[in-house]
Amino acid sequence: MRSTSLFSLFGIALCMSAAVVACSGDDDDDTAPAPQTPSDLGQSCTRTADCKSPLVCIDQVCEKKGTVPNAGAGNEGTGGSTGGTSATGGTGGTARGGSSGSGGTTPAPVLGGEGESCTRAADCQAALRCFNQRCTAGEETGSGGEGGMGPVTPPAPKLGERGETCAVSSDCAGGLACLPASTVGVGVCTVVNAGITPTGNDCAAECRDAADCCQLPQSVLTSLAIKSCADLDVLLTDVDCDNPGAAASQCFARQVYCSCAEDTWDCSDGVCSYVASCENSGFASDGCPTVSRSGKTLVSSCNDNHCQLAAVDPTCSSDSDCDGKGVADDGTDTCSAGECTCYKAAHLCYRKCDVDIDCEPGRVCDGKTHVCTLAPECTADVDCQAAHMNVNNHCLDGLCKLTCETDLDCNGNLLGALSQVCNADHVCEAIGCTQDAECKSSSTPSVQMFCTPKVPVSESAGPKSAITTGK
Repeated sequence: MRSTSLFSLFGIALCMSAAVVACSGDDDDDTAPAPQTPSDLGQSCTRTADCKSPLVCIDQVCEKKGTVPNAGAGNEGTGGSTGGTSATGGTGGTARGGSSGSGGTTPAPVLGGEGESCTRAADCQAALRCFNQRCTAGEETGSGGEGGMGPVTPPAPKLGERGETCAVSSDCAGGLACLPASTVGVGVCTVVNAGITPTGNDCAAECRDAADCCQLPQSVLTSLAIKSCADLDVLLTDVDCDNPGAAASQCFARQVYCSCAEDTWDCSDGVCSYVASCENSGFASDGCPTVSRSGKTLVSSCNDNHCQLAAVDPTCSSDSDCDGKGVADDGTDTCSAGECTCYKAAHLCYRKCDVDIDCEPGRVCDGKTHVCTLAPECTADVDCQAAHMNVNNHCLDGLCKLTCETDLDCNGNLLGALSQVCNADHVCEAIGCTQDAECKSSSTPSVQMFCTPKVPVSESAGPKSAITTGK
């Protein structure tokens, strides 16, 4: 009875063993997922395992890096164990291995080396960590934690120097900012301060001394159809300039622009003034030149033997006193009855205004004195910000000025031409010139100007006459 029971138990065990073998065989027949096509040279990747061997993933692109050791090769299975001999003497079937059994060759993913791209630590070789999407050697600062790996301190990121590509300013070294480059989506590390101090000079001067004023203006050269003083001498070879007749203008041009006696010109604050005596108005014998060497308009009327505006009688105490007297700022005009107002602060007569549009641009009509006074460019920051469409433009002393912290605030970028820098007062200022060779007249580009210290331009805030009136 006991032998029968033992035989029954042995039979059950044998059946269970067969079932296990059958299950093992069914698992081995499962179809494995199709492998993904690896990226070729120059194609995108997120880790080295995404690339065809022996390519590696660097900065999300499959690149050449020599032959990479097959560190992730799959371990070949040792084969299934040989089935035991059955109690009846029959040879047991050979058990087949599972997924790593005999014939199993599925490779592990190729792990990234130093500097190669990654999305997580598992993408990198054992001694490396994944920081900023690059496999990097980390430094352990302690022990413990999950898996025994302590906290890891990433190395300091490598920052871009001037001219190197970047995505954001934090990619660049100190003192640099990331500015857009010509390539879309790529920036360039650029300085924010050029290290330049404004020179305080400009090219507004047409002279340094009186001798510089002795030069034929371009307009005179054109009107006389000559190129030089030598040409003018040839033109006047047979002319007696004491009795020039039709050649009066040519003789006068040689006198004031070529001969130039010592008392002909004066240079003050970089501006040429004709100071010789005159007898006639206009460009004629003993007259008044109409332009300076750079083309600046000169007073062409002769008054009291000098080229100047007519003298003005300053005496007035009421508006009616101005009738028939000269206009203070216009030597060619006298006040008609009721036309002028007496500016009592200076006892001078000016053509009166009634509303702002009676005045020239930049001036407004003073409702009490009826003279045109200088209008402030602004009264609040918003005036400047709206006019110049820049939030950094502020109203300082009635003038709009671009404020700054760095030179970059004054320029669209520092990659090309630099026009302004941030001065000590944190206001954008033109760099200024350093030599005469940089200077030319804006109105006559062929005329050489002079690089000299800026002359403070303080347009008189005093009164001016109205240019028109509606009454």
